[in-house]
Amino acid sequence: MGLINGSFYAILSLGLAIIFGLLNIINFAHGAQYTMGAFIAWIGLTQLSQWLGFPELSINYWFALIVVPLVLAGFGLVLERTMLRRLYHLDHLYGLLLTFGLALIIEGMFRHWFGISGESYPAPELLQGAIPLESIGIIVPKYRLWVVVISLAVCFSTWYVIERTKLGAYLRAGTENPKLLQAFGINVPLMISLAYAYGVGLAGFAGVLAAPIFQVNPLMGSNLIIVVFAVVVIGGMGSIMGAILTGLGLGLIEGLTKGLLSRSFWRCDLCDHGNCFVDSSCRTCLGGKNNHESKNKIALWNTHSDWFTAAFSGLYLSCFCNEGTVLRLVCLRI
Repeated sequence: MGLINGSFYAILSLGLAIIFGLLNIINFAHGAQYTMGAFIAWIGLTQLSQWLGFPELSINYWFALIVVPLVLAGFGLVLERTMLRRLYHLDHLYGLLLTFGLALIIEGMFRHWFGISGESYPAPELLQGAIPLESIGIIVPKYRLWVVVISLAVCFSTWYVIERTKLGAYLRAGTENPKLLQAFGINVPLMISLAYAYGVGLAGFAGVLAAPIFQVNPLMGSNLIIVVFAVVVIGGMGSIMGAILTGLGLGLIEGLTKGLLSRSFWRCDLCDHGNCFVDSSCRTCLGGKNNHESKNKIALWNTHSDWFTAAFSGLYLSCFCNEGTVLRLVCLRI
């Protein structure tokens, strides 16, 4: 679970880092664009054939992985050309307020049309099932393994293009001295527009990847955006590799604390099994009328788990961040 969350943190924070590093725009609509990607994939699979009256017409998962990022990139291109371009020379607060308003509009539209109960999106047949790893005694679902692999491939290939190729050098030069770059015949406004479109396309790509794992609902983006912003701040505003490594690291820390601390160290006196520990997922522990003591133990240990998570996060911050970064993170969280 930690690698899965870390993969989504990394790919979403990568898009945010590209947009802020190249455009100096705080894209608060990134979570809503992630939600749009998931909903477009779900609509293409389940609703499009009914709307158009062609039962055989639907967009499967593999096609959605290509089409949805392109659709979101087109949406981002229009958004940048019509709204964001006017804010480049203004304070960052104007871009934040504009994108925050867009996020509220997008989320409100999906809540009005589809409600907040959530919709299920099936994993592709090729990636259903699991792979047993007998050497370490675990079973890995195929789809989750696919998400980790493809997310890492997209993240590090993006880093390579921006940091190690001539195109990436043009992009970085366009943010530093656009007039000088235009003197060499480079269309800087178009290049910046395409960079924003690519960042939005990454959000749509992450939405398609998340659809079979999480329920597709209008709140799925707002639940992630604060964490993703924290990842971008910790990794360094505009730092591509910092966003990737911090996203993966935060996901691993989150998975480690949940995995190690989700079970209580107290023996359960309600179960017949000698090796059963009090666990919120154990039906026997939570069943019956005389389970108040076990429920109290579970609640107490979940509270301890939250404190341990905070301790691990504090250790991570103290090791890899300076005081200014921590202060910015605290202000952003507030």
